[in-house]
Amino acid sequence: MNRYFSLIPVVIIFTTACDQKAPTVESAPRMVKVAQVTAVGNTQQRTFPARIESGDSTELSFKRGGQVESLDIRQGASVAQGQTLARLNAREAQQRVNERQTAATLAQRQFDRFQTLAGRQAISQAEMDVQ
Repeated sequence: MNRYFSLIPVVIIFTTACDQKAPTVESAPRMVKVAQVTAVGNTQQRTFPARIESGDSTELSFKRGGQVESLDIRQGASVAQGQTLARLNAREAQQRVNERQTAATLAQRQFDRFQTLAGRQAISQAEMDVQ
């Protein structure tokens, strides 16, 4: 019990010590420079973030497929009718032309051969029609 009575003064000292406020140190007022701002002229400039797109747009396509070799115009530029806008790589197209010419030459030779055989009556007319 004595133990509890000895704790009471300690608790009272701590609670009263907590009630005291620390003295505040007042600092001297800061000095500031003041300047009056005046408008120079009546120019107002406003900046708005935006993206501008043309009202007219056209999807482009080529008559044949291939890789674009050069693009002769920039986005947003004005174009005239008949103006070249882009060029395709001609190697693939030239290769296809050569393949088809070779196939046509081969077909012509085979036709001539079958016509000669048909003239000699070495093959029937039905075989000639199939070939």
